[in-house]
Amino acid sequence: MTSLPNPTTLPSVTSTFGESDNRSHHPGSWVWAVLRWVGIWGAACLIFVSQNALRYIMRDQPVDWFNAFWVEALYWVPWLALTPVLLWTARSKPLGSGAPRSNIAWHVGVMVALSLVQVPAADALQYYAGFYHGAFTAADGYGRVIEVYRRSFPALVITAWWKYWVFMGLYYAFDYHRRFREREVATAQLETQLATAHLQALRMQLHPHFLFNALHSAAMLTMIDPEAAHRVLVQLSALLRTTLDRSAAAEVALSEEIDFMDRYLAIEQIRFQDRLRVDIRADDDALSAVVPNLILQPLVENAVRHGIARRSDARCLTIRGARQNGSLVLEVEDDGPGLPAGWTHTPPDGSGVGLANVRSRLERMYGEEARLELLAPADEEGHPRPGVLARVTIPYRTGGRSIRRGDTVSRLERAHASAP
Repeated sequence: MTSLPNPTTLPSVTSTFGESDNRSHHPGSWVWAVLRWVGIWGAACLIFVSQNALRYIMRDQPVDWFNAFWVEALYWVPWLALTPVLLWTARSKPLGSGAPRSNIAWHVGVMVALSLVQVPAADALQYYAGFYHGAFTAADGYGRVIEVYRRSFPALVITAWWKYWVFMGLYYAFDYHRRFREREVATAQLETQLATAHLQALRMQLHPHFLFNALHSAAMLTMIDPEAAHRVLVQLSALLRTTLDRSAAAEVALSEEIDFMDRYLAIEQIRFQDRLRVDIRADDDALSAVVPNLILQPLVENAVRHGIARRSDARCLTIRGARQNGSLVLEVEDDGPGLPAGWTHTPPDGSGVGLANVRSRLERMYGEEARLELLAPADEEGHPRPGVLARVTIPYRTGGRSIRRGDTVSRLERAHASAP
């Protein structure tokens, strides 16, 4: 028994903020990480530099770029140096629903400790920069700096605290967005894999159904025409070889689908002899379009079994393909007894393996953009005529090489010409 391939295992994206991320240890990745955080802190610094410069401008004073830029830049240097501590705390001690309450105490402790490091470090850098810039002399500079530092220290610490929480809030917001996008991608990949597996299962369901019907035809012929039964089995062998070659393809060109139907109808012509007449009408645009693999076979098989075979004077089977307003319309029409009384134009559930298979595959592959309809055919004047018209409408897309109509149907036409 053929088994379905297991969907590719997807990376887990259900970890919490506290779990370590799978990050590359390549040296280039660390360089990129450092440059990225230099850019982030640099952007924050420029925001405050612009505010400092704006204060001078609003006071009609010349901008003191040493205080407006350099002093501000030195204030953010400790933040850049302490970034690994911030990231470790954010990742190892997550906040939010489900996180241990002790993590709050961890954050408070790290916040206080970080402020006691950042504030003195920034002030030390600013002090030495001011000294070398000449903002104050060595004689009175130290005492003045200590006095200013003593008065501003509480405000600087509180400022460091709220900046700490702003950092954490932004980190968790961006991290949540990143994980949300990863879950969306993983969900989309899983849905695609499940849809592919389902389509493959539908194709596997169709193969034994088709094989059973073909073998049944050969078995019936062995009792009345052994030579014809032999030809059926030879054609069936070639047909199954083609089926296996195309089994992995979800979509094929309509020209290839019609070529497959050529082989299938060759078997049916042997069984029906001169009763079965096939007419294929497909323009070059339609032949170049891609269609679901084996989409016509169930429709043609239904037309033969429930149409041609059930009415002694029925003999015409017509296959059409045309491009219409961005859609590809495929039609299979027979001149058999027609739809049973009370049959709706849309095939219901439980209407057989073939139609149910076609409907499920269309829904999986195209959603609401595809339709399967069973209609009563009509002539050019709109008058009803015997038979059933099965119509499939799917989005028009091309793929593969362009094939002319003559290349596709020449063998079928030769078979018609040689039929008794």
